[in-house]
Amino acid sequence: MSGVNERTNRVSETAVSEGLSSALSQDEVARLMRRRGEESRWWWIVPTVYIIVILLPIYWLINMSFKTNAEIVSSLTLYPHAPTLANYRTIFSDPSWYSGYINSITYVVMNMVISV
Repeated sequence: MSGVNERTNRVSETAVSEGLSSALSQDEVARLMRRRGEESRWWWIVPTVYIIVILLPIYWLINMSFKTNAEIVSSLTLYPHAPTLANYRTIFSDPSWYSGYINSITYVVMNMVISV
């Protein structure tokens, strides 16, 4: 890569010093453009891997929420084989969860008042 940049800089300096509009032949221009195109094809890999790493815990949480308890502890699967909403029914209908809701709402309201 540095060789390409050095060559491009050297050719550009030559073109400027000689007053030429273009010091590169058509083949050299095509080869440089092809090389730049090949290098630019891979720029998307790093952001894609980063996004996958960031979203993986969220996917895992949602994935586990649709599994039964037996399926969660039995084996590692990437998706629920028998999706169920039983966990959501339990959370919204079991009275023991209400104290957690109240604590969370109280915490949020207090932080909002302090922030404002």
